[in-house]
Amino acid sequence: MVRRKRRASGFEKIPVREPFLLVEKHPQLVTAVCLSILAALAICIALNAGQTYLLPIAVALVFAVILAP
Repeated sequence: MVRRKRRASGFEKIPVREPFLLVEKHPQLVTAVCLSILAALAICIALNAGQTYLLPIAVALVFAVILAP
């Protein structure tokens, strides 16, 4: 019987540990980037959820400042 030749995948050229080198060298930087992305998403969601309430409150604050004196 003849042994079949193993097919080479396209991923053999990429070293296995290469994607993890950035995390190993700069863990604080990766954490800071991830947390800033999550914070930006949270701000967008909060503003989108409060959009119906934000305009009347802003108008009330503007009129309160104008009519206060």
